[in-house]
Amino acid sequence: MKITGKTDKGIQRNTNQDNLLYKELFDGISLTIVCDGMGGAKGGLTASTIAVNEISGYIIKNFHKSLNDNEIEKLIIDAVNASNKCIFEKAKNNEFLSGMGTTAVCALNLPDKSYIGSVGDSRAYKISGNDITQITKDHSFVQEMVDMGQLSENEAKDHPKKNIITRAIGVEDEIKTDFFIEKFGPGDKLIICSDGLSNMVSDNKIMEIVNEDFDNCCDNLIMEANSNGGLDNITITAVMF
Repeated sequence: MKITGKTDKGIQRNTNQDNLLYKELFDGISLTIVCDGMGGAKGGLTASTIAVNEISGYIIKNFHKSLNDNEIEKLIIDAVNASNKCIFEKAKNNEFLSGMGTTAVCALNLPDKSYIGSVGDSRAYKISGNDITQITKDHSFVQEMVDMGQLSENEAKDHPKKNIITRAIGVEDEIKTDFFIEKFGPGDKLIICSDGLSNMVSDNKIMEIVNEDFDNCCDNLIMEANSNGGLDNITITAVMF
């Protein structure tokens, strides 16, 4: 298993409110997290930093190799809940951080599968050969319109309200986390990214860049996003199974 990651503020933003973690826990087992903060420069960075630290700390402390699928699902959801509580309480007690929140995609990666928790519109993709599939589902206003048949997928790509999210960690006292188990074969890749990548680079182009040079894919994806305008912070983690 290979893991890598990188974050960049883009070319239109003065600060970077994203955060990430990519870490090997044991041989063949890794943890990758991407969080995209919101709520002003200070609030967004605070929220994404707390989320990465709380989620990773909880999982690292409580994970062991004997856990079954249901126990790992509970572990990841409990980790997100812990981060939600921490961010919500901090925002409630500090007026300068009021309203802060963050997206999160967290993946616990074993040799043949990944356990993924998701809140918000950061994404997880599976790349297998020349196929790319979005594993997670955006928690966004535009995605809800697509689900209701009010927008097509093509119309959603350029909708002016595409950045309005309907679910974020730390905004309310309780949070609902989507959970996925995805199987991976040898050579398959897992890409987690903030919308600073997915809004600027097409899914097929992401796949092409990752397949061309995995070791440098994060640098190359960031370069592509910035060459297309770099409108937002760009954060990526990548795993090759």
